[in-house]
Amino acid sequence: MQTAPFDAVIVGHGLAGATLAWTFRLRGQRIAVIDQPRPDGASRVAAGLITPLSGPKLIPAWGWSEAWPRALTFYRRIEERLQRTLLANLPAVRLFTSDELRERFHVRFARRNEGIIAREPMPFPNPEWFDAPFGAIEMTEAARLDVVAYLDASWQSLKEDDACYEASIDPVHDIQLDNNGVFLPAFQLRAQRVFFCQGATAQGQHWFDRVRFNPAKGELLTVRIPAITESRTIHQEVWLAPIEEGLFRVGATFEWQQLDSLPTTAGREHLLARLKRFVKQPIEVVDQQAAVRPTMHDFRPVLGLHPDEPRVGIFNGLGAKGVLWAPWLAGCLADAVLHGQPIPAELDVQRWFR
Repeated sequence: MQTAPFDAVIVGHGLAGATLAWTFRLRGQRIAVIDQPRPDGASRVAAGLITPLSGPKLIPAWGWSEAWPRALTFYRRIEERLQRTLLANLPAVRLFTSDELRERFHVRFARRNEGIIAREPMPFPNPEWFDAPFGAIEMTEAARLDVVAYLDASWQSLKEDDACYEASIDPVHDIQLDNNGVFLPAFQLRAQRVFFCQGATAQGQHWFDRVRFNPAKGELLTVRIPAITESRTIHQEVWLAPIEEGLFRVGATFEWQQLDSLPTTAGREHLLARLKRFVKQPIEVVDQQAAVRPTMHDFRPVLGLHPDEPRVGIFNGLGAKGVLWAPWLAGCLADAVLHGQPIPAELDVQRWFR
């Protein structure tokens, strides 16, 4: 393993850490990554969906006009580097749950749509598969990232560059700051800066204990529905995302009290009950997963350098929109570090230190 100076060490290789590492590497920076992989990490459980409208009121995703084109460009560039397909551009369909919701959506969408394209589904969801008495819209600008493949291929790329360490570290005892930057004695590793991208496990972390986390547990199912061959993700109160022929993922729950990665009967029943409201075919559950999403108290990601220690940075809080936001916000952080560009105040970690 090389021990020559790196430009930065990134701690954590979930969606945030992997994307920040690529962002710096694509700008010519030498990056080392330290991570202790966990199969129940939020990024490895995530479905990887990108949709422009979300929530029961179908509100445009925050930052959509900035984030969507950057996400497309970024993931396509990574696909070229890795020589494999990771992102599938597939429309998503949202089924309305009432006439009132449909009418309110069209009125609101006519006033504010942020350039999002929403149209009548083509074709309309098969009535033998789905119950959609109140109509639907199709979001043409939607996609799904194979997050596990993205993380694994990115780690392999780092490994080929002799730039990854599979280990856990203690931010207090394993990282030393000196006049030359950052030193990690256990790895004989030196860099100019260190960035913490550890997701929900970073709550209360030494350098950023003033950052207020609001983590949310999410549960997902893998189900088999052999009769359905729909290739689009179908949303109503939950979403149904195709994996392969006859197999789908279903999600997701939000739980703020029981913050562990253990699947629950309540979570399974919640998802199945809502899925059966619009799926008309027999459903077989084949797997269930749970993880804790890293979200902030103000529901905005957090990025930037520590106000008193510019050798230490953070990139966290991507939550349920991480696949959409990560490339855009990693670029904002890289621009701030390398070129002195300001980070938007609502995202800057310094908001928690005022």
